[in-house]
Amino acid sequence: MNVPAELFLLLASALLFLAALLVFLAWLEHKSLGNKENLWEGGKKPAEEKLNEAIFSSIGEGVIFVNKESKIVFFNNTAEKLLGYLSIEAVGKPFDKIVKFKDSTKQSLGGKANPIAFTLTHGKSFSTSPKVELYQTKKNGEDIPISLSITPVMVDGKLAGTVEVFRDITEQKEFDRLKDEFFSIASHEIKTPLSVIKGNSSILLDYFGDNISKDISEILRDNYEAADKLISMVNSFLNISSLELGRFTFDVKQFNLEETIERLINYYKTVASSKNIKLIYKKPENELPKIVADPDRVDEILTNLIGNSLKFTEKGKIEIQTILKDNFVETSVSDTGVGIDVKSREQLFKKFQIAEGRVLSRHAGGSGLGLYVSKNLVEKMGGKLYLKESTLDKGSTFVFTLPAVING
Repeated sequence: MNVPAELFLLLASALLFLAALLVFLAWLEHKSLGNKENLWEGGKKPAEEKLNEAIFSSIGEGVIFVNKESKIVFFNNTAEKLLGYLSIEAVGKPFDKIVKFKDSTKQSLGGKANPIAFTLTHGKSFSTSPKVELYQTKKNGEDIPISLSITPVMVDGKLAGTVEVFRDITEQKEFDRLKDEFFSIASHEIKTPLSVIKGNSSILLDYFGDNISKDISEILRDNYEAADKLISMVNSFLNISSLELGRFTFDVKQFNLEETIERLINYYKTVASSKNIKLIYKKPENELPKIVADPDRVDEILTNLIGNSLKFTEKGKIEIQTILKDNFVETSVSDTGVGIDVKSREQLFKKFQIAEGRVLSRHAGGSGLGLYVSKNLVEKMGGKLYLKESTLDKGSTFVFTLPAVING
């Protein structure tokens, strides 16, 4: 099984942090924090403490201990290298004089917004993730992207301080940037010949279908459908690349969602009929207001949801409904398909995830990208996409919301 790079790095960081924390807790076990002569309160260091500090100093990630008085009490060698401060400059100082954070927009996180201050105040852990970008400022003013974990240290049920374990991810971010750019370029290059195959197959079927044998016709149809699936997958890859690189653009305007739904109903009606599935749009009693969104992106979202329902519904119906709710137009796509297993629902909107309980296996044509992309598109346009309900062997209902134009 291939493990995604970001998951591997997250697990590696967690293991390193756990190792550091276990060593630290072992250290605390052999000394009394209630004794005035201890490291947390500035006392002398016995030989055992020096040994433990040597262990901490050898760890390959930055380790900083802050006591409950907000003073730095330990600053290991890696922290010195990463931040440019010597340990003798940092130890004994208020942490906010040395440990300075910035968010993804390079805005300073001072006061209570400082992650260490958060942990000291609330006694809760803080950690970065692939979606949470954080920078730490070096002595020379340079900002470096970091991955970190900050955990409260509890002794006898009382907060004794915090431990921060962090590392510089500059090289990782550059690697990810180059990987995404290569991926985007490669996807474009793949899409071009696929479009030619699809287009030529369509022309041959439309204009020469009656004059060629059934076997040749089936081969051309297979080529067309395979190219269409691959183009759809490449489009999903390109969308992911654009979203994650921050290059995705939206042409937001006011438009009638019902017209989009009716057009897609007509488009998919033939496919649904061939499977003896009723494809229905249940119109609201009152006319809906226009929505504020990108029409092409809304088309993609509906295409994905309707397409999924068609793939995994063997009989019954697919019903689309729209209602106005709290200044948003809420659109639901319900089917009488195989449903989604409870255990699979948490993974449903992640990249390359297929819900096993729904039998959304890859033989059915699922790539595990559609829902991830659709959810991101909806959220970028100010709405939400979620699984409202699902029952095995009875069907599922997906819902997405988008802002409505409310006059007066």
